[in-house]
Amino acid sequence: MAVRSMTGFARVQGECALGLVAVEMRSVNHRYLDIFVRLPRDFALPEEEVKSIVREQVMRGRVEIALKLQAHVKSARAVTFNTELLCDYRDKLVHLAHELEIDPRQNISLEYLLTLPGVVEEQDGGEVAVEAHERVKELLKLGVNALVAAREQEGARLCEDVAARLEFIKTCVSQIDKRALTNAEGYRQRFMDNIKRIAPDIVLDSGRLETEVALWADRASITEEVVRLNTHMHNFGQFLTQQAVGRKMDFYLQEMNREVNTLGSKSADVGISQLVIEIKSELEKVREQVQNLE
Repeated sequence: MAVRSMTGFARVQGECALGLVAVEMRSVNHRYLDIFVRLPRDFALPEEEVKSIVREQVMRGRVEIALKLQAHVKSARAVTFNTELLCDYRDKLVHLAHELEIDPRQNISLEYLLTLPGVVEEQDGGEVAVEAHERVKELLKLGVNALVAAREQEGARLCEDVAARLEFIKTCVSQIDKRALTNAEGYRQRFMDNIKRIAPDIVLDSGRLETEVALWADRASITEEVVRLNTHMHNFGQFLTQQAVGRKMDFYLQEMNREVNTLGSKSADVGISQLVIEIKSELEKVREQVQNLE
């Protein structure tokens, strides 16, 4: 299985009993699955049947489908004339012309009579229509396969980009974790330096100093946030080989952002703050890419 983008395009064409049929499919981002179908006016294929073929393989995105038919008119339709109705039209029009004192020979032509409703009848050949129907369904399935392939190719490119950014974020989190381990010693030294600067004659109680440092370290600890963030990244990375995971990935991105914000609020270390900014910038870029995934 492969992650799919919601963006793709495909075009297939082939002959059917009615003529040359071209099927074009294009898809873009959408929160749900939205299918829009454009069929030729004379094409007797139920729109819902077209949509059901798409639903078999596509789960999300706006999919636009256009069928174009270059018909072979002679082979596609049989034309007949309703001569009984034609004669009835002629007789009544001639009678009306005499009443109005109009020369029927100048005003009632065969061309005019052929334009009257019901005179010319076009009949679909039953076997031809069934054959064309089945052939077009085959072309639609080929079109969906091609569209899915295009979406998978785009999805692969997006996953490569996301995976690279995820590795960068993991590196940043590792650096944050290392810097956090050295912060307690730095806090102890700064605390002692400030006391010596303010009250140089005071003798420090080492036990009280250690207690103060321990309390600060507990308040500033980011161990839980780092563990949760690494867990979220691991779960997020598992989705890069699965289908229809765009919404799940979006959820984990929200959780990762929450943990990163907590990291930033807990730490007064400039280096950690800079790393947090880098992570948030990368997460935003990942979020933009995930918006394209099915």
